[in-house]
Amino acid sequence: MIPFDRVARELLRALGMEADECHSEAEAREKMMRLRAAWRPAGPIRWPVHFFESDTSGEKAFEEFYTPEETLDLQRFAHLGVVKQAGRRSLAQVDQILQSLEAIFSQDRVSKAEIVAALKGFLPNFEHIETGKGLDQKM
Repeated sequence: MIPFDRVARELLRALGMEADECHSEAEAREKMMRLRAAWRPAGPIRWPVHFFESDTSGEKAFEEFYTPEETLDLQRFAHLGVVKQAGRRSLAQVDQILQSLEAIFSQDRVSKAEIVAALKGFLPNFEHIETGKGLDQKM
């Protein structure tokens, strides 16, 4: 398992930047505004970041994209598992879930619960944790 903050730091490093860890979202936003105003800073770019515990819907401690019926190879890559012998859905089954989602999204009002229910019917171990908060409230 690789923590999100490490992924973010390594991505920034790969882009030639370094993380400038801030104590609050407000501090990160303020530093970003200053960075945008002087977009050609001298030296390496220090990208403002603020790491915090997430409490938004759908967040889990970690993600697993395989089922107990599938074989997982953890040896092929250092930080990535490979699902082997994954069951495949028929084209008819894929069409069925797409039609179900199209029907849901064609309505004037769409609820998250309807979408979650449709996905649960298609994905055997799909779990959604509802907290009543979404990323829109975080941004």
